[in-house]
Amino acid sequence: MLSTQHIVAPVDFMMTASPASAIALACFLALFALGVVLVASSLTARTLPSRVLRQVEELATIVSLMEQNALDLRAQWATTIEQLDAFESAIEKKRRQTAASASRAEQANSQAEQPTDPQSQLIAIRQRIYGNG
Repeated sequence: MLSTQHIVAPVDFMMTASPASAIALACFLALFALGVVLVASSLTARTLPSRVLRQVEELATIVSLMEQNALDLRAQWATTIEQLDAFESAIEKKRRQTAASASRAEQANSQAEQPTDPQSQLIAIRQRIYGNG
């Protein structure tokens, strides 16, 4: 009769504490970890380029918007400078007109102060020629 104590199942050696079972368990865990690393790196290798591509596309969109904003601002600056030049020209024209008006008013005042009768005009001419003496 055979006793069941001497029958060794193929996995029984892992259930007993021995150096061989420890080595077998370590190898199994190492292979399992290697499989997990391979699966994770495979997933990362597939998803990383798509994430990088998506980020690059977002950055390209942002740069494009910034360039468009810069062009819009340059156009606004050009318009503002043209308006300022026109405004400056209008101010200069008004300044000249005001100076001419002031000169005409001064001449009119000096002519209004001049005497109108011949005797007074003669006295004014003599005073200009000989002085107010």
